[in-house]
Amino acid sequence: VQKADFIGRCRICSQSYEALQRVREIEPRIEVGFIAGAAVGDLSRREVDFLMLNMPLINRKLVEQCRARGLPVHAWTVRQPDELPRLLDAGVANVITDDPAAIRQRLEEVQQLEPVERLLLFARNRLAE
Repeated sequence: VQKADFIGRCRICSQSYEALQRVREIEPRIEVGFIAGAAVGDLSRREVDFLMLNMPLINRKLVEQCRARGLPVHAWTVRQPDELPRLLDAGVANVITDDPAAIRQRLEEVQQLEPVERLLLFARNRLAE
């Protein structure tokens, strides 16, 4: 990455927190992201630039804690378009999917909702938490 001068164009992600810390020691300008499929403890306290979290881990409270620390949350893997509104309402920065066309279509549908419809969808998502 250094030799190719890709530091500003690359991110390193891993499930190994230790490996990410080693990357930081070698090249502090590279953004690093922790990938979590399960968690014990407060993920928002990780010394990384962003989190990539398995969808079941994501809730509004965790995303708010992360955002307060300047830590964007990316949700993975979003396969069902109907999962998107809950994640948007939780405040995720991005979603990772293997069906971008379906997710993009659902995003456009949500964005086109009337304010009252969007509020009802938000209320439903909050009640489901």
